[in-house]
Amino acid sequence: MVVMRGENDDEVIDFARMTVDRGWNVRYIEYMPFSASVAESARLVSSREIKKRLDVLGHMEALRHREG
Repeated sequence: MVVMRGENDDEVIDFARMTVDRGWNVRYIEYMPFSASVAESARLVSSREIKKRLDVLGHMEALRHREG
């Protein structure tokens, strides 16, 4: 999920809940504006902010890739 302020940042928690409800794996990706405009930069939601929003759900564990 590419998280963009004002576009879908209100769905971060919903996607996290789907990891439990539906067995999904979700990756949160910072939006990378390609222009230097203030409007584009304002859409950025940092990984730190995403993690802080997810703290309300409790402890998270990183998904480890299994080789095989």
